[in-house]
Amino acid sequence: GPVIRFGSARSRSENPSNRSLELPPLNGFLARQLIERSRLWRRVLAPRVGHMAAESLQQAVVLVSEMVSELPDIETLDIDPLYAGETHLRAGGLRMTLTETPGCATPQTSGYPHMAIHPYPTRLVHVRRFNDGIPWVLRPIRPEDGEALQEFIRGLSERSRYMRFVSMMRELTPRMVSRYTQVDYHRELALVAATQVPNPANRGHPREVLVGFAHYLRNPDGRGAEYALVIGDDWQRRGLGRQLMTALIDAAREQGLEYIDGLVLSTNRPMLALMTSLGFTNDADPEDPTMRRVWLNLT
Repeated sequence: GPVIRFGSARSRSENPSNRSLELPPLNGFLARQLIERSRLWRRVLAPRVGHMAAESLQQAVVLVSEMVSELPDIETLDIDPLYAGETHLRAGGLRMTLTETPGCATPQTSGYPHMAIHPYPTRLVHVRRFNDGIPWVLRPIRPEDGEALQEFIRGLSERSRYMRFVSMMRELTPRMVSRYTQVDYHRELALVAATQVPNPANRGHPREVLVGFAHYLRNPDGRGAEYALVIGDDWQRRGLGRQLMTALIDAAREQGLEYIDGLVLSTNRPMLALMTSLGFTNDADPEDPTMRRVWLNLT
């Protein structure tokens, strides 16, 4: 798939470590990381470029990422030179070559076979409301959700954390945070439920918090996926788990998976009842009598 490189023009003939590389698609968070990892940023741009120009540079990288994601005909795209001032950017030159393969299919008709990592699935973003009228958003997780996800896990009761992780862990490790938020959307999916709550620390302006998390990862056989689901204690019994699981199942079907399964503690009766109501089969786990294997045929 395509690769985005950021660095000085001179660095092409020097040590490759002078440049930073990233696989698209990039959002603002990943674009900023790409820029700030480069020697060009650390030694030249950071002390000279103003905030507005830095924001413009980040947005320019995001736009390049969107171009190569949505236009598979692009073979190479080179913006050189790119001048950065205190408040603005200016492109001094641009060179583009197109693939010689005629009639490349667009992502809208063929998906993203030209991409090593599939773009953020905006089609899965939905604004909904609880029965009491409180709005919430169902959406795929993003890399910048790491802190919010950690806060969500820390806010769970000990019982909810144990039911989800089958351990007494109080928070996610940094590796787990990265694992759950930096998702290859072709192989897996993590959906979150997000809502706004008052924020006294910021003059009462609301802030977004996560109140539910659902995830699936393809099994080694490539035919199915294992799911996980957890809902914040204060947000349970609102139908949130059902909506997240329904969206997760629909996405798994869209990906062509044949089944989805998971292991649930036999004492987790609410989860077992939810899975049964969604059509899952509930079997004993032959390797662990304390667990139940629930699975759903998607074909």
